[in-house]
Amino acid sequence: MLKGNKGDWSELYVFAKLLSEGKLFQSDINLNRDVNNYYEVVKAYREEGKSSLEFERNGKILLYSVSGGTRNLIGDFSIDYLKEISEKYLQVLSMVQGNVLKYQQLRTLLKIQNSETDC
Repeated sequence: MLKGNKGDWSELYVFAKLLSEGKLFQSDINLNRDVNNYYEVVKAYREEGKSSLEFERNGKILLYSVSGGTRNLIGDFSIDYLKEISEKYLQVLSMVQGNVLKYQQLRTLLKIQNSETDC
């Protein structure tokens, strides 16, 4: 059973939030968001072993599997869907008591269905 601590799951939240917003804002000296200075997020990568996943933000989120130089589209989902998931995800992480959260608990709390790509 896949499980992790809140910090581990928080990394996934940040990933979803950045990819859905499409911007990584800089901050001022007081750590306030500087809306005029940001990095545009167009792709995100996840590497494991000899293969990797590539998430491309191009009007929607395109999910590619990359292995041995070959890039295959394996799914896509809307940016709005990813925004919705990231918002629910933050609510769930805020409610969880303790530090350990299992994947199935997270899935149940988020009420994720297979209506779109099952990530």
